[in-house]
Amino acid sequence: MSKKKGYFRTYFFYDLHKVIGLWLWYIFFRPKKIVLGEKATKNIKGGALVCLNHSSFADITYIQLVNPWRHNHIVAAKDALNNKFLEGLLKLLLAVPIDREKFSYGNFRDIVNLLKDGRLVNIYCEGHMNENLGTIDKIKDGVILMAFAAKVPLIPVYVRPRKSKFERLRIGYGEAIYLDELGVTSRDKIDIASKYLHDRLEELMKAVEEDYRNRHKKKKETKE
Repeated sequence: MSKKKGYFRTYFFYDLHKVIGLWLWYIFFRPKKIVLGEKATKNIKGGALVCLNHSSFADITYIQLVNPWRHNHIVAAKDALNNKFLEGLLKLLLAVPIDREKFSYGNFRDIVNLLKDGRLVNIYCEGHMNENLGTIDKIKDGVILMAFAAKVPLIPVYVRPRKSKFERLRIGYGEAIYLDELGVTSRDKIDIASKYLHDRLEELMKAVEEDYRNRHKKKKETKE
């Protein structure tokens, strides 16, 4: 009984907002899925750490369209919770608040426990907002450590920031990265996974940008 009550209290408003608002987001953003690898088309089951780039404050809404069939927990910086409205919105969207300046074991444990419990956790793996379109900054080691501790895969996802309200949202999906398959069997090898994840995100970024350029090239040719 307590588990059901806890589940209801945690996810009721999240599920309600999805029923009410998700179809509006689909109409407004018109997300386009760009996939690299056959396995990337499979729905994610069980615990996984979704590793995204972070280039816009709108990313918090974009995340809901990345894996819409799942409950999307979002790792968010505490300084983003100073605004009461935004704080309420982030809590509704299952935010996991962390202190970027003083990241604690408690923060780490909370995220790992969610992953071990089979939850989907979204994290901005560069650790900050990167507004330089066309670049992926160094991946934070803590991201790899979370997946290593929880024994869950990393899911690389690249979201292209929209430059106008008429532009489609483009989302690039990569195949799940399993640390044991990379030979990451101890913490002193996390740099292998960090580099690999960075490379996969760059591949996704290039694929998404190419799709964007091709679309606009076709539009230009049609007008001519």
